[in-house]
Amino acid sequence: MKWGHFRENSGIWHKPYVKTISGPPKLQNLPLSDAAIKLLRGLPNFDTRKSDDLVFPNAEGGGLDNWQRITGAVHRVSDTSDWHRHDLRSTAATIMKLLGVSPRVIDEILAHNASNKDEGSSTALENYLATTHLLEHVVDPQKVALDTLAEALEHIEYGQHEGRDLASHGSASC
Repeated sequence: MKWGHFRENSGIWHKPYVKTISGPPKLQNLPLSDAAIKLLRGLPNFDTRKSDDLVFPNAEGGGLDNWQRITGAVHRVSDTSDWHRHDLRSTAATIMKLLGVSPRVIDEILAHNASNKDEGSSTALENYLATTHLLEHVVDPQKVALDTLAEALEHIEYGQHEGRDLASHGSASC
């Protein structure tokens, strides 16, 4: 991710290139959770960022590499083992499903090539729905889902936080 891909005013991560299993790469505009936006704004390179700079660079400013070493370090620090980065996507999807997020919204977040036919609607409807982000007063269901996921992860990490209990919020209606 480059800083130029972070649309700070709208809280969107513009991904110009997302790999797909079948078909050509596509782009994705993913609404970020408030927690993710706060994390980005708190990074040491935030105030000096340039559009082409990487958000999470290596020590020399280039892309992250040597994933085996990094994963090993995370395993040691977290006292875990036998998982890979991709497992985090699966875990996030599982938690969102348990929180009541619709499979369609989860597919959109993960940039899967799912169609509205899964929910009994047409391809034409999908084209009409593509412009719903233009309605400023409507909160994107992906953002709602990701905010709910961030809250759940905070609950997992810290337990009941500031008198809030995740169960009292109900499930995400996405």
